[in-house]
Amino acid sequence: ALTVLGDASAAGGLTLLVGDDADVIQLAASQGDVRIEGGGGDDDIRQGAGGSLRGLTGDVTLLGVDGRDDLTLDATAETAALSTTGSADGAFTTLSGAGMAGEVRFRDLSSVDLILGAGDDEIVVDALSAEETVRIDGGVGADRARIGGAAGLDDIDGDLVLIGAAGDGDALLLSDAPETQAETGALAAQNSAVALTGFGMGADASVQFDGFDETRIAFGVGKATLDVSDWTDDTQIAFGGASDVPLRATLAGD
Repeated sequence: ALTVLGDASAAGGLTLLVGDDADVIQLAASQGDVRIEGGGGDDDIRQGAGGSLRGLTGDVTLLGVDGRDDLTLDATAETAALSTTGSADGAFTTLSGAGMAGEVRFRDLSSVDLILGAGDDEIVVDALSAEETVRIDGGVGADRARIGGAAGLDDIDGDLVLIGAAGDGDALLLSDAPETQAETGALAAQNSAVALTGFGMGADASVQFDGFDETRIAFGVGKATLDVSDWTDDTQIAFGGASDVPLRATLAGD
């Protein structure tokens, strides 16, 4: 097994090709760009030092290959409000912000965990590539999360898991407001959380959420049909359209 600790401080960047063992790679800081390609083993990739990602000033690209490759980004020591953005470019998903000067691009990872600290954080995810599972834990603080971009929820093609801290005033907006066509979706309990599926997201995609004091689903001018089967007791759902569009939603199920 290979364990890599410390800085990737070369201005020209660093490329690390990992073998077939189960490796641990901890990237504490970087000045140049870093590219890490997993091998055939189950690799554990960790970014940050002392609960902060501020030492990562270059861009990081991560490629999973065979085996299980997991990424953890640790910003748990942060007390300032952080802004985090998730987007997608083809097969790659990108995370930026969270104290990083650069961005993290990844593809074919088994799981990605971003853990934030005690600030009143802002989380925006416009898109997520297929077959990716991204988990964002906002930590304590009154966090605000918005899921959906210019195409509504159509660019969410993987699984997104959002964890709030109930009682801290965390709020979540699931926005399909740009949608002009009729769409259907479902809201149901899944993995001890609530999962939203459908509404143009990928066939196997979902947005799972738990611990938010307020959750709002915004629809556009197209008629939205939502099948509600179950949700956890601490989740409140407010349904509403765009500010200038009347609500046109149908609820079905239990």
